[in-house]
Amino acid sequence: KCRYCYLQSVPWGKYRKRDIKLVYEEIKQMKNKVLFIIDDNLFVDFEYAKKVFDAIAPLKKHFIIQAPTTIVKDDELLEKMADAGCYAVAFGFQSVNEGSLEEANIKHNEISRYRKIVQKMRRYNMMVDGFFMFGFDSEDKSVFSATLKVIKEMDLDDAICYILTPYPGTELFRKFDREGRILNYDWSKYSWYNCNFKPMKMTKEELEDGLRWIYKELNKHFKR
Repeated sequence: KCRYCYLQSVPWGKYRKRDIKLVYEEIKQMKNKVLFIIDDNLFVDFEYAKKVFDAIAPLKKHFIIQAPTTIVKDDELLEKMADAGCYAVAFGFQSVNEGSLEEANIKHNEISRYRKIVQKMRRYNMMVDGFFMFGFDSEDKSVFSATLKVIKEMDLDDAICYILTPYPGTELFRKFDREGRILNYDWSKYSWYNCNFKPMKMTKEELEDGLRWIYKELNKHFKR
C-alpha cells in the first residue's frame, strides 16, 4: 500500500501465483547460470515462495531477488532461498527518515533494525543491495548526508538511490496534482533520476544535486 507504488493501479487487481511446475520448466530452459528474479513480490505468500525455492534448487542456478525486509522473520524461508542459489537480495529500505516512511505508508520497515537485517542475510551467505528514495515532504538537504551515514553503518554491499517519482495512477501523483506541484507531464522524464514535482523543503535542483552527490560518495565507499 505504499503511496508511490504503481502496482495498486494495474488493471488485473488481484495477486496471482503461477503454477510451480511452469516456474520450474521456464527456469530449467534458461541457459543462464545467473538470474535476476524481478517478481515485484514473490513473498506475499511465504509458503508458496518456499515451494518455489524447493522446486528450483536442483537446477543449480544462482540468483538475486527483490524482497521485503519481513523475510528475515522466517529462518526456514531464508534457508530455502540459500539452498536454491540465492546469493543476493535487494531490499527496499527506501528511507532512513521516520517521517518519510510514515508519509509513504511504509509500515513494514523499521530503521532501527536495518543493520540487523543485513547481518541476518550475511549469516545465510547472501549479499544485500539497498534501495533508497529521496524527495519526501519531511526531508530537507540534510537527508543525503544522513542516509550516507546509515548506509555505511549498515555495511551494505551496494545501494541504489533514486528520486521519488509520482507515476500516473498512484496516490502520490493524485496528491501532487491536486496541490499543483507536478512540474511536467512528459512521461519520458519520469525516471528515477529526474525531479518532476516541487519538493516541500528543497528545490528541484537541490534534490537532483543531492542525488548526484550521494552517488559520488557511495561509489568511493563501495570501491574501498
